[in-house]
Amino acid sequence: MNMEDNTAKKITHEDLVFIKVSDRSQVYLPRLKSYDAIIIEYSYRLATMEIIKNIRCHNDEAIYLMPIFVYRLYGDSGSNHPLIDGMIQSLNNLDRVAEKTRKIQSRMKTQVNGR
Repeated sequence: MNMEDNTAKKITHEDLVFIKVSDRSQVYLPRLKSYDAIIIEYSYRLATMEIIKNIRCHNDEAIYLMPIFVYRLYGDSGSNHPLIDGMIQSLNNLDRVAEKTRKIQSRMKTQVNGR
């Protein structure tokens, strides 16, 4: 995931930093740890699901628990899928994405501190 590449883009919203990737790009999973959430730009169902599966099956908790959002401009891409945290149809307003990301991060911190 080269940040100079057109397939990956860093997006900041308030105090959060998201990484937006194309479902047609290679995603170097260890690099995801430096972001608060990942936004996968949907164009092909199998490619999107492969990235999601690779994240959720990773052995590092910081990666497999990372919030995943799917960005699609039109149509349905499985918004009720149990492995994603939400759908995005516009990158202009990420308030709901930020709110959901903070809730997930809060639960993760509670679990880590509660061990």
